Amino acid sequence: MKKTFLVFGLLAIALCTTAQKNSVGKTIAVNVVNEFTTAFSAAGQDMEMGTKFIVDINVEIKSLVDKTVTLNTTLKKISTSTNINGYERSFNSDDAEAKSDPQFAEAFKDLNKPIESKVEIGKVYTVKDLNDIQNAKNIVPYLFLPVDANVKEGYTWADSVTIIDGSKTVNNYIVDKIAGDIITVKVASNSIIKSTSQQNGMDVKMNMELTNTDIREYNITSGILQISTNNYSTKGTAETQGMSIPMSMTGKIITTTKL
Repeated sequence: MKKTFLVFGLLAIALCTTAQKNSVGKTIAVNVVNEFTTAFSAAGQDMEMGTKFIVDINVEIKSLVDKTVTLNTTLKKISTSTNINGYERSFNSDDAEAKSDPQFAEAFKDLNKPIESKVEIGKVYTVKDLNDIQNAKNIVPYLFLPVDANVKEGYTWADSVTIIDGSKTVNNYIVDKIAGDIITVKVASNSIIKSTSQQNGMDVKMNMELTNTDIREYNITSGILQISTNNYSTKGTAETQGMSIPMSMTGKIITTTKL
C-alpha cells in the first residue's frame, strides 16, 4: 500500500556524487544474512522461534542525477530456515519443489524480475512493519555514502520520518572512523511500528518498538557500502480477535556487497 510520507531532514548532507558517478552502469551484488529469535506467548504457553533468512540481490546502477539514483533491483535467491520448539523447516528458491509450493508463491513472485526504482541518497526511510526488517531490498537506499568523502571523524547529523499510521523512525548518525579508503558510519535508530495485516484470514494489528545500531563501512573511492552490521531488538504486542499477544525479537543483519 502506498503511504504518504512526511519527511524532514534536521541537517543538510553533502553527497559524495563524484565517486558514485564512477559506478553508473555497474552492478552491485548484495548478500543479506538476517538471523533472529522471536519470543511470544500463545494459548498460555511461552514459545521461541529461531530464524535465519538469506537473500541475494543484484542492484544495477542505471543513472545518477544530483541525489537521485535510478536502479534495477533483481532478487536472485532466497533461503530460510526456522526452528520452533525443536521443529525445523527450511526452503530455498533453488529447490524445484519449493518453487511449485503455493505457500511460497508470494516469496518467489519477484524472483529474477528486474524492478526499476529511484532512491534519494541521504533520504531517511522508516520501518513500516516487521516484514520491513527482513526485506533485503530495504538496504538499497543505504548502499550509497551519505556524506562527502572529505568529511571528518566525529561529524554527526540526525533525521526522522513519520508516516500517517503513526509509525516513526528517528536516526542519529556519526562518522565513527576513517581509515585508509574506508569511512565507517554508525547509525543509532529508534522506531515505533504500527501496522495492520492479514494473516490466515485474520486482521493482526502490530504495536512494536524497535531499536537498532547499524555499523556501515563505505569505500571512499566508489562511494558504495562494503559491509553493514545491524544489531536490533523489538518488543510489543500483536492484537487479533480480541487477544493481545506479547512478543519480542532480537537479531543481527549482516549485509555485504561486491561491485
